[in-house]
Amino acid sequence: MSEGKKSNNSNNLVKDPFTIIFLGLAATLAGGLWFLITRGYIEEQEWWPYAICGIGCIFIIECFLSRWASSAYRKPMFGRLILGLMLVCAGVALIFDIKEWWPLIPVIIGTVITLYGVQESRRA
Repeated sequence: MSEGKKSNNSNNLVKDPFTIIFLGLAATLAGGLWFLITRGYIEEQEWWPYAICGIGCIFIIECFLSRWASSAYRKPMFGRLILGLMLVCAGVALIFDIKEWWPLIPVIIGTVITLYGVQESRRA
């Protein structure tokens, strides 16, 4: 019975390789942050803005990788791209201590909508 579960789990990973890519990038981010903290580049209490920014970058990277993947593995990217850009915006604002960063969110959403419209017009 464990053989069936094992093959089912491996089939799910083959069906969606982006789960593996996301987990790999998250592990790379965690290791990179840990390295920077132990080397003294980031203070131990101030790691989370970098983590927020890094997670946003992971969502953005996943979106672009999804666009270049074969059609069998493509996913909708619009929501993940907006989430990634918002996380990057929030992380950068926290890193550089920008108090009034929230007006950038409509700018990011508008930019993504515009890019989506351009992409859709090329398909037509």
